[in-house]
Amino acid sequence: MDMGAFLATVRSGKYEGLRMGGFSGDNGDPDNFAGSLFASKEIPINNTSHYRNPEADKLLADAAREVNHDKRVALYKDIQKRISEDAPWIWINVLDHALTKRGH
Repeated sequence: MDMGAFLATVRSGKYEGLRMGGFSGDNGDPDNFAGSLFASKEIPINNTSHYRNPEADKLLADAAREVNHDKRVALYKDIQKRISEDAPWIWINVLDHALTKRGH
């Protein structure tokens, strides 16, 4: 399947197979991908898993607006936990950015 047809199939919600994808944040902000990949409003273009969770949507919206760093970190930890428990994806590799910042 060419890429255009593949994306159209995945975005349609009719794709029943497994696929591999990857991403890496480029601005250091957790909302760089969390909202676009998992918010219901991003179906079907970015949220190709068609993940829907009203509680996660509320947390994502709250976290995106939060200006207090510590509160924002806590919200994104809650978001990560909720999405991981719902398992719309199977993560096979996660880069520890704390290590890359120290040059390890």
